[in-house]
Amino acid sequence: MVLYYPKLQLPNTPDFQLFESSHPFEKYDLIYKNHFWFERSEKSGNGNPANYKLPLRFVWGVLPVDNGNYLDPQSLGKLQLDSNFNMSQKESQSWLLNFCRAIRKQPFYQTTLGALLPNCFIESFMSWMQRRCVDPIDNMDRRPCCEKEHFPYNSTVFDQCIVYAMSDLYETPSEYFIPGMAGPKFSKDQFPTIKAVVVEYDSNYSYSMSYEHMHTFFTQVEEWMNEQLRSAPTSMKRGWFVSDLEFYDLQHVLSQGTIAAIGISMGLALVVLLVATLNILTSFYAILTITCSIFVIMAILVSLGWKLNVLESIAVSTAIGLAVDFSLHYTVHYRLCPTSDNRVKSTRYALANMVGPSLMAATTTSAAGAFMMPSIILPYIQIGIFLITVMSVSWLYATFYLGSLLAVAGPENQFGQFHYSKLLCYFGSKKATRERRTSLTLCDTHELDSLTSKCGHAYSANRTLRRSLSGDKNNVFQYFHDQSPSATSVITIMADDNVM
Repeated sequence: MVLYYPKLQLPNTPDFQLFESSHPFEKYDLIYKNHFWFERSEKSGNGNPANYKLPLRFVWGVLPVDNGNYLDPQSLGKLQLDSNFNMSQKESQSWLLNFCRAIRKQPFYQTTLGALLPNCFIESFMSWMQRRCVDPIDNMDRRPCCEKEHFPYNSTVFDQCIVYAMSDLYETPSEYFIPGMAGPKFSKDQFPTIKAVVVEYDSNYSYSMSYEHMHTFFTQVEEWMNEQLRSAPTSMKRGWFVSDLEFYDLQHVLSQGTIAAIGISMGLALVVLLVATLNILTSFYAILTITCSIFVIMAILVSLGWKLNVLESIAVSTAIGLAVDFSLHYTVHYRLCPTSDNRVKSTRYALANMVGPSLMAATTTSAAGAFMMPSIILPYIQIGIFLITVMSVSWLYATFYLGSLLAVAGPENQFGQFHYSKLLCYFGSKKATRERRTSLTLCDTHELDSLTSKCGHAYSANRTLRRSLSGDKNNVFQYFHDQSPSATSVITIMADDNVM
């Protein structure tokens, strides 16, 4: 139900619901709107708004790379151009012309009335090149940009004439041509060259917030585009398709990122349990309990008709953090039981100490969610349902399921248990051993240096070690002659009063 069918699906409605279904605004969108003819006239055949068609936008010369700062919405990154792109080659001209003709034969193409001057500029450029070489009015010589040149054009002729053609196009009155994204994009050099090309047409798909509708459009056009690029020359191989797919991309990321977020949250919960309990077996039982409770929570939300949107994705990700609380308390108190040699007694100790506080915590959090239920705003209602569901399921699983696991197969006699004191002693002993080895090495080096030095041996052989010990009347002077520099470290000198 969670992983296979029906699982947590993405929205499939064309409108974004903000209020509960019984609200008049939502009733109009869901029921009454389709009974008015002025609403029907603004819809396409598939029930989506027909006043805005998704564009078919194909780009060459620019690499689809997002190198901006993901944490800064204002950071757009730097433009990366395709070094292999070259529109002036004859192969590129011929292939782009065939590409434009193939678009208009596809089922997703929308026929548009009027002159489409910049949409596929290569066709407008070919028409512009059919003009006479000598102007009959002012006798101006237009060569080489005239009818004597034949398509595909020489690279030199193409680079020279395309600039004049686009200049004339942008001087067209606004009634016939409004500059947009489509067309060639030139460099800012003294002699401009084409750095990018955008071909754009309208599709017969209307913009919608339904994931299925947008996914069908994207996959259909993307597969056709990849098929066309297989026959493209090297200079046109890196083209790509884009449209107004921002919300669709968000939904697609949510469908993939939610599962990854659940996995990361489960890993962090396991780390927290290990740090808090230092017991492998109880941590495993706790994470198993949390996993079961999360699946039950998601199954309940799916049964209630939840769709995976922004709020739902956040709720599923935070459910693990809320569900780990009760299991963590039970496992910690199981470990703190004075009689750790009996798992049944340890389980009773944990339940006796934590059933009441955990039940009160679940009740207060569920009450906070219940107070949000009377709201008319749909996100508030969903948050209330989520809090009640998470608290109820997680407390029941932590109390009965985890308690049963600990009573039947819980660790006894400190099995699988680590202690911070032992870990600190272990790392402290390793550090002390390293320091001791270092000090012994330094001492050995010092004695060897004194014995092997040129004047040290003669001095140590002839020197006299004198110790003066103060007493009542008589001072005792003792002289020691030793050629070993370490002899003084083992000599004990005692005063007369200490001799028995």
